[in-house]
Amino acid sequence: MKRRWLFGDQLGPHFLDRPDQPALMIESRAVFARKRFHRQKAHLVLSAMRHRAAELGDQVRYVRADTYRDALAQVDEEVSVCRPTSYAADRLVRGLASVEVLPARGFATSRDDFERWASQRGKKRLLMEDFYRDARTRLDVLMEGDEPAGGRWNFDHDNREPPPRRSQLGTAQPWWPDEDEIDEQVRADLDRWEREGDVRFVGQDGPRRFAATRREALHVLRGFVSDRLPDFGPYEDAMLAQDDWMAHSLLSAPMNLGLVDPLEAVELAEKAYRAGDAPLRSVEGYIRQLIGWRDYMWHLYWHFGPDYRHRNALLAHRQLPEWFTELDADGSVDARCLSEVLRGVREHGWVHHIPRLMVLGNYAMQRGWRPDQVTDWFHRSFVDGYDWGMVANVVGMSQYADGGLLATKPYAAGGAYIDKMSDFCGGCRYNPRLRVGPDACPFTAGYWWFLDRNADRLEGNHRIARQLSARTRLSDLPAAAQPGRRPPHALPSPAGRASEHRRCRPPGDSPRTFRPRGHRPSVARTWGRHRPAVGPALGTPSRTGDPVAPVAHPTGPAAVPPTHHGAEQGGPRRGPETPRHPRANPALADRPRDRLVDLALPRRPVVRRKRDRLHPPRRLNDRSVRRRARTRERRIRSRPWPVASRIKRP
Repeated sequence: MKRRWLFGDQLGPHFLDRPDQPALMIESRAVFARKRFHRQKAHLVLSAMRHRAAELGDQVRYVRADTYRDALAQVDEEVSVCRPTSYAADRLVRGLASVEVLPARGFATSRDDFERWASQRGKKRLLMEDFYRDARTRLDVLMEGDEPAGGRWNFDHDNREPPPRRSQLGTAQPWWPDEDEIDEQVRADLDRWEREGDVRFVGQDGPRRFAATRREALHVLRGFVSDRLPDFGPYEDAMLAQDDWMAHSLLSAPMNLGLVDPLEAVELAEKAYRAGDAPLRSVEGYIRQLIGWRDYMWHLYWHFGPDYRHRNALLAHRQLPEWFTELDADGSVDARCLSEVLRGVREHGWVHHIPRLMVLGNYAMQRGWRPDQVTDWFHRSFVDGYDWGMVANVVGMSQYADGGLLATKPYAAGGAYIDKMSDFCGGCRYNPRLRVGPDACPFTAGYWWFLDRNADRLEGNHRIARQLSARTRLSDLPAAAQPGRRPPHALPSPAGRASEHRRCRPPGDSPRTFRPRGHRPSVARTWGRHRPAVGPALGTPSRTGDPVAPVAHPTGPAAVPPTHHGAEQGGPRRGPETPRHPRANPALADRPRDRLVDLALPRRPVVRRKRDRLHPPRRLNDRSVRRRARTRERRIRSRPWPVASRIKRP
């Protein structure tokens, strides 16, 4: 039997064909010297490898070398290896004649099954929900015959509850492993490497929080299912400043090390549901993350190819600022949500998926940071971050850099979402309802800035069409300065409005959009007060033609671009010399007719009666229109027969 080469993320027993199969493990210092990983991530990986080698004893040959090739030069026998989890490692093993590459392990769906499913899609786009349903049917997970348990495939809508009004969720605290002499030796080696200048780390060192052995990982899994799984579903999207762990399993790191097979966790969670120990919505939400999202990210990593990581559909080219790469949660960050999340990354190398997506990723996308740099940062800074998991998650979902291959819309949101799903805004100096002024929330202002500068690239996306249309009604839409040259909390107010604090118009006060049945959103007619509808991205001339003077920044004299609406595209708000109707604007001459309707000036309802002139008609939505039509029909039908017979249904 060939000796099995075990990478650092292939440490479980299911990576060996037999319990007594001889193994090879290589500890390469160049892996840690190549990039600045989080200190606790380096500790966890080395601790897990050395613990696994201690368990195997004489069965394993443990080689320490600078590179993998140097270590393999000391091995004079043929070896086999399960397919590695990155393109770089895969190219390495396939270029070695003495290495047999086997199919990958550690995932619920094989590569052949995924490619077969993808080929059956035909011209339909790949959707995670469809893949997840196929996996549940194929693996017979949470199924009752041919139907899903509970009559529903997805309980995601029920699992979006905001956090309770207390500082902590109240679930049982996670179990923490005890460090041993192997951890002490790992910490001493990392300190020595850092003193010698061979490696550099980010983040803080601290006690090991994640399982490094299979025994520890199984203990964490059983404790999660019995104590924390019931509360996982309702609050899986919630955030609390004083509860870093909430009800999450903390199994992503040991599972990505290969210590636990995902189907083991799925089986244990399903047993808890069948026994009545955990509600279905929590169990379904957890299982969806394992055989749905986790597997889907793995397969898309290989399906889209190595060039997928370089996608940049939104043309985001700003460099990551130093305060972000160095995890400076205190000195440069005043926004409490961003500060608390960066603190969690700095102290633990981990925060759960919502802070990653809706705080860190959302902020990076709003500021236009390079997606490849954001991907690399997530890979290095998280203990569970691996290339296969971060590329699709960051490029496709977090940054929307693939133009919609993965996600159906950009996951951009303002401060209102963070205020709803967390307690961060309560102690923050910024107001999530303000988008301009010194107290404006950087997420609220950044959200509208993101929509404004990417309007042309997102206009075909129906899921965000309403927000794109709403931005044209904001007379004080801010144009933020270059984020790379300013701290994250310093979003300037529009020129000439530095002292004006305008609150975001609440939903109930905004003009309603009337969309009759059968009408497309692009030809919807807006009823409400007139606001300029031709934005600066269309190249409209300046109000005065003079450039706006640089704005002095509170923390330094650095000049910033003009801060009026749309200045980053080179065109301020529409001036009096601009034609009022878009069809008379030369900049719109080549635009299709259906787009011109969107840009037309809002119309007022026709006033026919004196009473309407005194009391304008109430703004209606689709539901109100249908309700009035039904009321009118009932009244007409109550009249004599000749009149009632001539009515037509709307």
